[in-house]
Amino acid sequence: MIEILISENQIKRAKNLYSFNNLNNSITKGKSEIFGAVGEIVALDFYNRESLNASYVGSYDYDLRVYDKRVDVKTKKVNNAPELDHNATIPAVNTKQKTDIYLFVYVLSDLTKAFLVGWLPKDLFFETATLKRKGEFDGNKAFQFRADTYSTTLDKLYAVK
Repeated sequence: MIEILISENQIKRAKNLYSFNNLNNSITKGKSEIFGAVGEIVALDFYNRESLNASYVGSYDYDLRVYDKRVDVKTKKVNNAPELDHNATIPAVNTKQKTDIYLFVYVLSDLTKAFLVGWLPKDLFFETATLKRKGEFDGNKAFQFRADTYSTTLDKLYAVK
């Protein structure tokens, strides 16, 4: 897992990504869109710092192109740094996205830090994940799913390098 301090410039750039008027299929009805945008910017900057030739796409299907791979950044707003038994999730309505890789990012609710927690190829994610129905709780009983969601734990992800 890679911890990154979020800069004011990254927040500003994230605010310019969207109109923030409720993206399609937003589980939080748009209230967490800034966190998703920050996750995308932090991931883009990380890959470019590592000279991995990343570009921002921002389509429904995926957010970044890293070399020849389509990467969809899945960001979760959190209050604390992630632990290995926390969730990496994909809402069931997003299973048809044309992406190669899911990259999971956690962003602190005060927008001070982001954590690139791991990634999986799309097909392997769905082989690893379990479908959780709306209203069910995760294994720790700490989180209740607000929509049908595929979920696995962070310890099942490949490390970001």
